[in-house]
Amino acid sequence: FKDGPLESLVFRENMMYPRIDMEPIPIQTRYKYKRNLCHLKKLDLMATSISGSGLHRLSASLTPENLKCLNIGDCPYIQMQQSQNDYNPNTFSPFDFFPKFDSLEYLMLPLLGSLNDSSMHMLALQAVDIQKLKVLDLSLNSQITGVSIYEIVSKLYEIKNKEPLERLIIDGCNSISHITVNSVKAKRLVKRIDCVYEREAWRQFGVNSFKYK
Repeated sequence: FKDGPLESLVFRENMMYPRIDMEPIPIQTRYKYKRNLCHLKKLDLMATSISGSGLHRLSASLTPENLKCLNIGDCPYIQMQQSQNDYNPNTFSPFDFFPKFDSLEYLMLPLLGSLNDSSMHMLALQAVDIQKLKVLDLSLNSQITGVSIYEIVSKLYEIKNKEPLERLIIDGCNSISHITVNSVKAKRLVKRIDCVYEREAWRQFGVNSFKYK
């Protein structure tokens, strides 16, 4: 790149397209992808048609220690499951991904339809690999309850030697009770919690353009 290495890559779509799995990159052209993406610090795929397999294939061209921010919110073809399934391109395994990308500081998972207490438990089991997180955005995930929220922030607090997460965003998560929120605050497991139950959408144009404006 003429103006320096690419450090931020943001995709937006004006509508939902057929699933994008990304074909395996041929060995003879793989160096081109790595050369262009190896300095990437931010990958924002929010509300796109990329699948779990597509994300894994794209991430193979990244330098793990450089990636600090990942946004895969509102990606209907990404389903968090325990292991990758060659017969289901939608699967995204946190056990395969986060051990490699253990330098993440911002993990954005808003409106990720597959996110529930079971998938949150898998994420909590990866606390060692996501211990550098500063911000965790789980907003608009109505299936998540206070049980899984408390579990993940407690695990991070323990792994990080009692250093609280800087910011937890759970706007629009109406299955999380105020009792859980107050307990997390009282135990200082998180420095800041964003919790607006009635929030239905984002409205900051330019950040979540096209669909969210």
